[in-house]
Amino acid sequence: MPPERFNRLIGYPLVGRFGLAHSIMAWARCIVWCRSNDASMLSPSWRYLKIGPYLRGERDKRQYTKLFDFTGYHTGLRRAWILATHPRIDASSVVNGWNEGGRRRVVVFRNADTFEEQRRLFQDEIMGHSRLLHQEIRRVTRTCHLPVVPLGRHIAIHVRRGDFNAPASESELSGGGRNRRTPIEWYREMLVGLRSRCQADIPAIVYSDGTDDELQAVLDLPNVIRSPATAAITDLLAIAEADLLLASGSGFSLWGSFLGQVPRICFPGQLLMPTLEGPGGTSLEVACRSATEIPSQSVAHLKQVVDRRSLRSKEWRWQAERNSSCRDWQGGSDTRFGELKRA
Repeated sequence: MPPERFNRLIGYPLVGRFGLAHSIMAWARCIVWCRSNDASMLSPSWRYLKIGPYLRGERDKRQYTKLFDFTGYHTGLRRAWILATHPRIDASSVVNGWNEGGRRRVVVFRNADTFEEQRRLFQDEIMGHSRLLHQEIRRVTRTCHLPVVPLGRHIAIHVRRGDFNAPASESELSGGGRNRRTPIEWYREMLVGLRSRCQADIPAIVYSDGTDDELQAVLDLPNVIRSPATAAITDLLAIAEADLLLASGSGFSLWGSFLGQVPRICFPGQLLMPTLEGPGGTSLEVACRSATEIPSQSVAHLKQVVDRRSLRSKEWRWQAERNSSCRDWQGGSDTRFGELKRA
């Protein structure tokens, strides 16, 4: 890296101990700012042990440090030296690359502490940069953790369980209750309704941290499969390849929709915030309590997909594709995202 670059501010995404979707906020803010100001960037660090996923028996243990290759960032000893020798300032103090006295400083980007702050930062700093962020997160993701979906598009169904609690009532969920589980029956009704109006059994993939028993109402439907037990980043990037997302009220659904600009349907009160850019985007981000409420715009969008690919009602199966270039970061086996293939 040219010496003159050290006269500039250096971005530092402080991702903290959050889950992947929440911690992406700090990384995304930093990427956007560094690219806008020709600044270099320190690699983020996810070297934290999270006990909760082990206690709850979740498939994803939320150990993210081996998912990425941060070539092009300051890493290793250089990163440590910069953090040890450079003064730090919060990103809120920096405007348009300001650097008082031309001193070397580290600009710290953090995640949001509250939902209101998350909404503000997302709208003010992230919206409008989906293509940049999608390309960059794919670039830094290790090849063995990139999704392989040869059929391309599909209906993604993201069912959040894990540390999300069941709502005390439907009104709590529709009233905007945070970290609450969307009923599995809702996902089933939405998928059946969409397929009926499109007159096609469009392939669907379930992405979830729940058990097979918790997901059975959806997995029992034809042309529905579950994603394999892969890394969280693999599922996130696979959701970004979908044509439509039946979403949960979590940041994972939000980022999957945003990165791929995927239209989504949510339970009322669980939309969180808009993710689609450009005119008319909000018409494809809707909240429906029942399948009869699915708007014509969402159906028309899926029909275009069906017509374009001439999809027919067929059974699909998973075939795991092994890749010896990377060791699985949880179990030690060589794995890669499964392929959808005709049975």
